[in-house]
Amino acid sequence: SMHPALPPVVERAQIPLALDRRAFGADRSRLLAMLCGVEGARTACAAEGRGYALLRTSRRGLQLGPMVAADAPAAEALLRWGIAEAREATVQWDLMRENDAARSLAEAYGFVIDRILHRMVLH
Repeated sequence: SMHPALPPVVERAQIPLALDRRAFGADRSRLLAMLCGVEGARTACAAEGRGYALLRTSRRGLQLGPMVAADAPAAEALLRWGIAEAREATVQWDLMRENDAARSLAEAYGFVIDRILHRMVLH
């Protein structure tokens, strides 16, 4: 563990939508409800509404995300949950390029860059 005190993680808890809205900057409640409803999707929340993660199947194994954490220990606890749930499956985790803390956490747990995605914007 990179952090001494990781918060407990509870599976199948309610996603803290206010935290997601603050982190993302928009209301994604309909999208999150749709993703949570996909067959095989699992959700976990860090204690005290400090974050959540969604784990779902993908073509290459399992996809971790969306994932939002209020602090680094919550992010690590949720990542450890996703890795443990995946067992031997390949885990993909899409990170925002500017999120240095998430990239450091991913590297500490053995993730490697698979591909670089670009955000396209139309004004």
